[in-house]
Amino acid sequence: MNKSVLSILSLFILLNLFLLFFFQQNVSAATYHVDCTASSGGDGSSGSPFNTIQDGIDSALAGDSVQVAAGIYYEHITMKNGVEILGAEATITTIDGSGYGPVVWDNDADSAAKLEGFTVTNGVATYQAGGMNIYGSPTVANCIFSDNQAGAAGGGMYIASPASKSPVITNCSFVNNRAGNGGGMYISRAMATVSNCTFTNNQATGVGGGIHIWSGFLYGAPTITDCVFDSNKSTGASGGGIYNESGVTSTYGPTITNCLFKNNQASYDGGGICNDSF
Repeated sequence: MNKSVLSILSLFILLNLFLLFFFQQNVSAATYHVDCTASSGGDGSSGSPFNTIQDGIDSALAGDSVQVAAGIYYEHITMKNGVEILGAEATITTIDGSGYGPVVWDNDADSAAKLEGFTVTNGVATYQAGGMNIYGSPTVANCIFSDNQAGAAGGGMYIASPASKSPVITNCSFVNNRAGNGGGMYISRAMATVSNCTFTNNQATGVGGGIHIWSGFLYGAPTITDCVFDSNKSTGASGGGIYNESGVTSTYGPTITNCLFKNNQASYDGGGICNDSF
């Protein structure tokens, strides 16, 4: 094969590689539509939406979004890597767990996964998280977690992401949730970021009416910033607002900055923050 043919072949291959790269970079992400008033059998298009959120999630690929219309969705959902699940707004878009099991599961979803604009309610778990279980790095934004229960830990939310994961919880409200420990939220050995959230009237029969934190040693510690803890209770022990079972050193303990504590109550302390120590 002579040099001119080789040159033409090389240019052809380079052109095809460029076109393939260009095509991959410009493929539009898909949006799947969900409406609880729609009939079953939809294809997820705007004119023929799915009638369950999980149908939209199951159809989506990384980079896609699931757009959920206002309404009450009686279901339990599991998040997926790279998929954004977007409600119309938390006050008008509800996922109701019907009184059993965690309402939302994150089974190690990546940082591109997102849940936004929902009220998550009426989840009841024997052990952990009536509202939402988190084991990965998703973002949860502009959501309300209300009236969820867990027998052991994290009525509204349970976070147990390993140190390599960094879930983000922002602009969310935790209201009227109940648990043995961590009525509003339980953070177990996780480098979670919780910011601009409110914890109101959550209750623990053990410790941590608002949040129970347990980390330390080889595990990550959470960061809690610009949050409000109001009227949370620990009826059995300590930490009406926050119970920090992580130690109080900068190496092991959480970072809690610019948070407001008011009207919190606990059986064994003042009710704001109780710092345990090793």
